[in-house]
Amino acid sequence: MSNGKYISHSKLPKTWKESSIGKHETKFDDAANGRMIRFNTWLGPASTKSQMDKKIASLKGTPGLKIVAKATVKGTSTVGQGPVTVSTVVYTYTSGKTTRWVASRYAELKGGQGGNVEITVGGAPSQSKVLSNVLETATQTLSLTPNA
Repeated sequence: MSNGKYISHSKLPKTWKESSIGKHETKFDDAANGRMIRFNTWLGPASTKSQMDKKIASLKGTPGLKIVAKATVKGTSTVGQGPVTVSTVVYTYTSGKTTRWVASRYAELKGGQGGNVEITVGGAPSQSKVLSNVLETATQTLSLTPNA
């Protein structure tokens, strides 16, 4: 994935298809199962927690909104990106008669002071375990390198 400023790499399921949705955003769809993951690499300099709190505030008024969980934790990159801090909000909402499950994660790579990337996964609530695993793998394997 490239946003002009960075080239980003992350491990995702091979069957998910890429579609660019903006200069700094890339989305991968698993259309057969109604799942997706989206990367936004144009963030900063706010902390991951501040970015998560801003996301929660922006959800106000969303039909059927339920905040399921929110947390800020430290982790480790598996691809040499150093210490990682992530803030994640998990929520459900209704779209028509359908309930959707979403997790939005704000990640800070290389021990930096501001969130570098937003990663969002979404699908049916019954898919939450699969989506959580995809999000975790994507976070642990995410790398950003300057685009020469």
